[in-house]
Amino acid sequence: MSTKIIEGVEYIEKSAVDQIVSSRLTKLAEKLRSAEDNAAQLQAQLDSSASRLTEADGLAGTVADLRAQLESANSRYDRHSTIAQIGITDPDLRDAVEWQFERSQQSVAKKDRVSLGEWLQNQMASPESAPAVLRPHLQALTQPQQATQQAAEAPASTLASQKPTGEMHATVSPAMAQALNVQAPASNAAVVQAPDNATSADILRRAQNDFEFYRANRTLVQQHARKALGIPTPTKF
Repeated sequence: MSTKIIEGVEYIEKSAVDQIVSSRLTKLAEKLRSAEDNAAQLQAQLDSSASRLTEADGLAGTVADLRAQLESANSRYDRHSTIAQIGITDPDLRDAVEWQFERSQQSVAKKDRVSLGEWLQNQMASPESAPAVLRPHLQALTQPQQATQQAAEAPASTLASQKPTGEMHATVSPAMAQALNVQAPASNAAVVQAPDNATSADILRRAQNDFEFYRANRTLVQQHARKALGIPTPTKF
């Protein structure tokens, strides 16, 4: 690049100036293009991150929904199991039990509310005061238990009133007579009976405390109850 000094001032040729300006503009343009490329890459990464964040939010919502569904299913299973333990398996009657339970807890303070199992135990203990829609069903469920308890207590009462001649007399209540005259269901035919070495007192005592045992061995319990009360076994004609 040639220069010329005129009156103490250094001058550059116009062509050289144009070349300098063009070179600087080229460098600035390259820097601008590089910055634009970097900006485009950063924008793409930002868009990808935003999409992933939206997807993550959706997955988190799905997980929360599934967890809520699982908790609801576990709660329904626990409730249905609790209701089935007292002998209620009909879906409509089970729904009625749940509805009555929810209704009974609405007006109770949270600290005083009870579980479904405890509420059912209270209703089974006093079926005559249970809600009207459940009352006949609960009374039908508790009647075999009461009959079994009376059958188990009968031997002690008959021994206390035994005559000197050794004959045993017992007064049979209407509930006991009904329990002893109930025909055993056909399902009992395939049930394994109690051990042969069990005494009448053992069988009656277990039937009093174990309702499932009574249901499985109803015929055997009735036979021993009749035997203890001195009631002859009914004959089929």
